[in-house]
Amino acid sequence: MTSTEGVTLQVDDVYVPLGLVERKKVSKPQDDVSPQQGSELYKETEITKTFEHDAFLEQVLKQKNTPKSQGKRIAIIGEPGAEKTTLLQQIADWVSREIHQSIVIWVSLADLREKELKSYLFESWLTQVAEKTGKAEATKQLKDDFVALFNQNNVWLLLDGLDEMSASNPVTEIARQFREAGLISQARIVLTCQVNLWDVKNFMNIAPIF
Repeated sequence: MTSTEGVTLQVDDVYVPLGLVERKKVSKPQDDVSPQQGSELYKETEITKTFEHDAFLEQVLKQKNTPKSQGKRIAIIGEPGAEKTTLLQQIADWVSREIHQSIVIWVSLADLREKELKSYLFESWLTQVAEKTGKAEATKQLKDDFVALFNQNNVWLLLDGLDEMSASNPVTEIARQFREAGLISQARIVLTCQVNLWDVKNFMNIAPIF
């Protein structure tokens, strides 16, 4: 999944199962708040539910038990170095094994640069898939099959590093792309983001899981 980025470690070798908490959405600050104050805002928010690692996988990912998105939109937020990427890799591995017919697609959001997510998937990502099957580019049939996977609700988009997007406000930008690119909005989406950016800029309807 991440071999093209030079990551070859077995996730189980480096992953430590973490307890997770669900918290209430942060209210919009009345005044401008610097990103550096994001962590302080987080400390003041109310935790609404706690999860052991296996319970999170079963209840949230498999049973879709979240109050707003029914498990379709999950944000993993935390401080730098909190192992968000490693947890996302573990989720990718678990979903591939445990959820029937799931198609897991990993995207490092820093790689989008000026492209939008939909364009990146249908151009850069799908071209890489075609090359691995011995073709120079994605054929119309491959693109049609890719569209069908989205329409069948089998695609999981695991989006790593929202805070690394080049947009001035990555949270608002990715929300716009979900709204306007109808096809990708049919996917199950799990993304990671640093807590300071998420709390200061978040006006999306995504249930945050830390």
